[in-house]
Amino acid sequence: MTLTVISRLEKVIYVDLENHHDYNIFAGIFVCNNNNVINRIQIADAGFKLRLEKSVNVTIEGQLLDRTKSRLNEIPTNSKFLVLRGYFDESFFLHSLKYEILKLNNSDMYLSHLLQNDDFRSLYKTFMFYCGDEKETIGIKNVYERTCRFCGKKVPEVSFTSKKAHALSEFLGNKSLVCLEECATCNSYFGETIECELSRMLSPTLSLFFIKGKRGYRKTRGKNFVLEPKKQKDGNWHYLEFKQREETPIQEVDGYKFYDASSIKYIPQDVYKCLCKYVISVIDSRYLSYFKETTNWILSPTKYRNLPLIAVDYRNEIHKTPSLTINIRNNDNFNLPYCIGTLYACNTAFAFIIPFCAKDKYTFITPRKFIKFKEIIQSGFPDTKWRFENYSYSTRQSTPYSFSLSLDDNILWSDNMFKNEASNL
Repeated sequence: MTLTVISRLEKVIYVDLENHHDYNIFAGIFVCNNNNVINRIQIADAGFKLRLEKSVNVTIEGQLLDRTKSRLNEIPTNSKFLVLRGYFDESFFLHSLKYEILKLNNSDMYLSHLLQNDDFRSLYKTFMFYCGDEKETIGIKNVYERTCRFCGKKVPEVSFTSKKAHALSEFLGNKSLVCLEECATCNSYFGETIECELSRMLSPTLSLFFIKGKRGYRKTRGKNFVLEPKKQKDGNWHYLEFKQREETPIQEVDGYKFYDASSIKYIPQDVYKCLCKYVISVIDSRYLSYFKETTNWILSPTKYRNLPLIAVDYRNEIHKTPSLTINIRNNDNFNLPYCIGTLYACNTAFAFIIPFCAKDKYTFITPRKFIKFKEIIQSGFPDTKWRFENYSYSTRQSTPYSFSLSLDDNILWSDNMFKNEASNL
């Protein structure tokens, strides 16, 4: 039996136990339920440190390795960590584990759906990718051994060195998560097409919540306003500069000013393509062969295609950096989509089926088949108020992010103060 201990430490701790007797003794270090099963979520509080100090040296052939005990003691005091039964490949789950620990240690109200919902977890393998402070790369480091995940070409037919390919777009706040297996040609194509469409759709909220992209904070021009986030020279305060466009007045009712962003247009299907592109960028290479038709669709000219609805939550918590969840079906129940992605960016969450997958028997575009996706999304994310929207269209639509604000004209806002003031309509 192997236990995997995941904490704020850089390395994951693995503990190999030879038998159930050793497990029972080792479990005494942690908080357990009535059946002496170690709780998944632990806290490295004074009680844990004391139990660790007094623990008897038992695991492998009667000895608790000093190194393991020492590393457990290095877990930051009062931080939350995970103890999972089984062996989890550190290289594959690295982004997922970091994301889980970050969330656990920044929100007492947060319980990951990976840990919380047994039904959802039993149906899908869950992998999570978080854009943290440290640079993380996806793919083969040797440039001459790489194959582009999208066009399938290699050096010298294409180049991988002219641009840094961010696995999730930099305008979402990603500075660290990079895909090595995206050639310069595809990178330029995505930046000029589908990624632009997502940036247009999210533009008002990227500005409102000070999401820092490649060229700093985003300036947004709406129908009746120009919105520009700015930062004081000392770097401690942010403020928003609003300008009224002369041709269209800003209406004010009961102290709230209404800012109309309907002039900002985006192509819904290109947004869907962009979301799927993110999944292809980070998913483990062993799965890529199932998504050849998906990548063909992503690279093809956009025309109307009947696609599954996307679940969207426009009132999610604010994410200064994006995160992506990938759920892979671990059974042959063809009534369920094989792959589901969930992107958290700014104040929006998207949950979506990866279409055209070779592992799917159905397209999930009929109400009868789509209901299965709807049920598992609502079950796996019980605290999220999803809206199910059609992103099949290939013609431009208005961004859904018109908004109203009640602000003093000259007030300055810090990140935490400001995020509670904006409301979408």
